[in-house]
Amino acid sequence: MQNFSGSFRTGTLVTVVSLFSLSCTKRESGSDTKIIGGQLAGQHPFMAGLVLKSDPTRVSCGATLIRENVAVTAAHCVESDLSGASVVLGTNDATVVEGDTIPVRAIIAHPNYKGMTSKDLSSDIALLILGDYDRAAMKNPVAPIALNTDAQRPEKDGSFKAIGWGNTTSHGMLSKPELREAVIPSVSIEQCKAAYAGEYEIDSTQVCGGDLANGGIDSCQGDSGGPLVTVLGGQPTLAGVVSFGTGCAQKGKPGVYTRISHFADWINSTADRYTTAPKTVDGALLREFTSNTCLNGFSNSEMQFGSETFQDSLNIKREFRVSSNFRPVGDVANLQTPSVSVGSNQSCRYDLPGASAAKHAQTVEVDVQKDSGEKEYFSARLNGRQFVADAQKTASIELICSSGTMFYVKFAQNSFMNTGALGEASFYFDAPHETGLDNFSRAERCVVGETSAEIFVAEATAKQPSTRVIVIRSPHLGAESFAFRILEFSEMTTPVTMHFATSDNRSGKLVVANPGPEDVFTWELACNVEFELRTTKGGIIRPTKVGDLFFHEFQHPEMKEGRIRVGETHTFGFSSSSDVSTAMSCMLNKQTVIVRVAAEQG
Repeated sequence: MQNFSGSFRTGTLVTVVSLFSLSCTKRESGSDTKIIGGQLAGQHPFMAGLVLKSDPTRVSCGATLIRENVAVTAAHCVESDLSGASVVLGTNDATVVEGDTIPVRAIIAHPNYKGMTSKDLSSDIALLILGDYDRAAMKNPVAPIALNTDAQRPEKDGSFKAIGWGNTTSHGMLSKPELREAVIPSVSIEQCKAAYAGEYEIDSTQVCGGDLANGGIDSCQGDSGGPLVTVLGGQPTLAGVVSFGTGCAQKGKPGVYTRISHFADWINSTADRYTTAPKTVDGALLREFTSNTCLNGFSNSEMQFGSETFQDSLNIKREFRVSSNFRPVGDVANLQTPSVSVGSNQSCRYDLPGASAAKHAQTVEVDVQKDSGEKEYFSARLNGRQFVADAQKTASIELICSSGTMFYVKFAQNSFMNTGALGEASFYFDAPHETGLDNFSRAERCVVGETSAEIFVAEATAKQPSTRVIVIRSPHLGAESFAFRILEFSEMTTPVTMHFATSDNRSGKLVVANPGPEDVFTWELACNVEFELRTTKGGIIRPTKVGDLFFHEFQHPEMKEGRIRVGETHTFGFSSSSDVSTAMSCMLNKQTVIVRVAAEQG
């Protein structure tokens, strides 16, 4: 979860790069994005993974097959760009090499889901409607799992199993492709409410689990959308969906899951609607299917500018969303398809449910058109009839600024807003030339074409004094500008320190300490100098060389040294053929760690 407060457990949560970017995940999304305190999983024929077009070689979120053509995942996993999304089945490998990939035809998030920035994260569930495939021809076994409908489970079982490809460490990122699972103690809703009082609203539509007293076992980033499994009558049942938590595997902070029994009716009725030929087709059904099936969306790039010198760019895009039920075309005069720029997407074609070869299968063609007064509408054609629906235009801005500190900003709103209005968006950033939030207080300007765009951090005075916001202004926006509230910030540093006590810089003691603020479960040490470690019981730990780095792995719970609690230290003997004081640098779980080399005392 990257140590952001209150994180979804999505692999695509946020991709942290050497740019400034918008985050979009929890049990943290994304992305980019294993189970802590567990073990390698066996074959689970119901296990599935959501794969995005932006990274088709890796699973971004977990999912669970519940019918031949229907999978369940978390709603926060489907808030990003879903054009070209697919689901991989029959694999234990997150790199999508073992299984079969099936295209996603439709995505339906629960209508009560409020989004990642809300304190009410209930209804974090979505359905993925899959394309047709031959189960008998799959590389590995594939079979749906039954839904748990008992509202008292898994609490009365005392525990449940969580399965996923997510982060295996509570701090930083440590990910391997193998599927993992862990048996997690259930936590009562009352205890869970107390644990998250003031942070999040917890209710009976959710399930909580973890070791409250000790921590060390949990789902984490990349596990989002995956299954919480219980066993009934010797058969596995789906009891929950991985949703969110504060940190991973920390004492007093259980993981939170969406309770399947509460949503079973919605799951079944929605799955029926999207897999069974409709008896009647009305305007409400056309609106729903167009919104959830046209995954590429409807957009038009109205402004796009670029600079060859610095490769800066500013792209302002107008997008259209269906905002009313479809109705007969008769009340709109002279509809015409608008001229659009190259690369825009203004049309969609899909089949309503039903056997693809059946004569009753119905094809819907949708595009965006204008009337004589230049107002945009959605036009749908079905069986020789034309229908229209109102089109809501939204705006998004994408700005890449590399002439100085590098920024990448992307955000969408229903309309452009002035700086008095705050967009509810979470920003995580890791700019290469800056180390803290205060350093962004000056204005940053980048040249885009023959004009400029300005980004700066300012104090918000209109609604929430002392709240910092990011403001984007450009002459291309005229009097309009963007303002985004900063909800979370992390410098991405590790709390762990390393002290080499040595008389000759080649042997001595290594003391690894954790002054806080969080317990670390499972850690991987990567250094640019090769050395062996000796445990207090005389065991030898030799490094593995990968490229120019030497890796030591400490697995929790398999190894005593696999956890470093706040206030704890681990002491090892070390020996090296190289001088550890010469340009010594190390990373713990891919984050820079403080290293000291000093003369051994005594």
